[in-house]
Amino acid sequence: MASKTINFSSFLLLLLSLSALSQLHATQESKNGIRKISTCLSDKGYNSMALILHMTLPSLIPSDSVFNTTTFTIFSPTDKAFLSSKYPQPPLTLLRYHVTPSTFNKTLPHGSKIDTLLRGHPLMATSSHRKASINGVKIVEWDVYNDGKVIVHGVEEFFDPAFQTLRYP
Repeated sequence: MASKTINFSSFLLLLLSLSALSQLHATQESKNGIRKISTCLSDKGYNSMALILHMTLPSLIPSDSVFNTTTFTIFSPTDKAFLSSKYPQPPLTLLRYHVTPSTFNKTLPHGSKIDTLLRGHPLMATSSHRKASINGVKIVEWDVYNDGKVIVHGVEEFFDPAFQTLRYP
C-alpha cells in the first residue's frame, strides 16, 4: 500500500514539474515574440508603438492566444500620430481598438466591418480607388511585422472609436 502512495506522489510531482516547465517555456516564448515585434517596429520607425507594445502586449493579447491558431492584426499609428494626437499615452481601450483577432484582408469592400478586441466597436473599411483605409485613416505601410501569427500594419493616425457612430449611425 505504501509503495502505491509513493508511486502516485512521484507521478503527481512529475506532472506538476512538467506543467511548470511548460508554463515557463510558454512565458519565455511569449517574451521572445514580444521582443521581436518591438524590435522590428522600432527598426522601421514606429518607436512609440514599439515601446507601448513591449509594455502592454501581454495585456492586449493573452500569451496563450499568440501561440494557438488565432492570428492577430495590429494597426500601428506612426510616431507623428503620437506627437500630434490627444493620445500621447493611449489608454488600453484605445489600443484594443487597434487590434483585430484575424488577418486583415486588403481587399475588403467599402463598409465592411472588422471586429476588434474592443468589444462592440468594430472598425470599418473605408478604402476607395485602391487606397486602403480604415475608419478614414490611411494604411501607410503593409506588413511592418508578420510572423504568421501577429501582423502589424502602419496607419497614419489613431482610429477614432466614435467613427462608426458618427459616420454610420
